[in-house]
Formats: sequence, structure tokens, C-alpha cells
Amino acid sequence: MFVAFLVRYTGTAMAPIAMAFGVLELTGSAADAAFVIAAPTAVSLVVLLLGGLLGMQLRPRHPMYVAGYCVLFFALVPNALAFPLSVFWVALAAFIAGIAGQIFNVFWCTTFQQKVPEHMLSRVLAYDHLGSIALVTLGIVVFGLIYEMLGTNCL
Repeated sequence: MFVAFLVRYTGTAMAPIAMAFGVLELTGSAADAAFVIAAPTAVSLVVLLLGGLLGMQLRPRHPMYVAGYCVLFFALVPNALAFPLSVFWVALAAFIAGIAGQIFNVFWCTTFQQKVPEHMLSRVLAYDHLGSIALVTLGIVVFGLIYEMLGTNCL
């Protein structure tokens, strides 16, 4: 699990550096690079607050149904990128997916804490993280290998 966290956090830490060099190569402007690096962080804070506050205000009878429906919005960004849409529509898709993700998190964490016995919380949470984080890394590696072997024909 440590290796999965290490790979994930290394990639996450390197992404802004790669974006900065990409923007510098395209525009030559340090101000543009700073804006590109700062924009996702600022938007993330807004999305976290809006989605979290909205999730705390909703009181559905079946919170995990709502959380399950929120997962459907995660596909908005890949779908927006699959079509020749403008940056505005891709950004709007990311904004909506981010809010849905935070609503999902509120309902998932609340339900998790209500349904799992207190003495089992840490163990069940560890298994949840193993499935959610470590296996995602494995899936990316496996799909990357399949894609390299079969090319775009596998899609």
C-alpha cells in the first residue's frame, strides 16, 4: 500500500511542475504558468466548500442512493474531453463533477460512520482505502499495458 501511495503522491506532486513547463514552453510567460498552477487549487477550494455545504444540507432518506447517483457525474469530464468542446464546457463539467464528488464524500463518510461498528472503523477504512487507492494504481498500470499491446483497437 505504501508503494501505491508513493506513486500516487509523486504523480500528483509532479503534475503542477509539468504544467508549468508546458505553459512556459507555449507562452513563455511566468505569469501564465502561475495562473495555470493556481487556478485548479482555487477552484478546488470553491468546489470543496460548495459540494460539502450542499451535501450537509441535503437530508435524503437513502443517502447512499444519492451518493451512487453522484458517481455518474464523474464521467462528465472524460465525456467532455471526448468531444470537441470549448474549454468553458470542459471546465463546467469538471466543476459539476467536483461538486458531485464532494456530495458523494459527505454521504459516504456519514453513512460509513453510522453503519460500521466503532471498533471496526479503522480496519474497514483501511480496506476501503486499499480498494479505492491502491487498486486504482494497479488498474492504471494494467490498462496502460493493455493499451500498449493492443493500441487504440482495444477501445
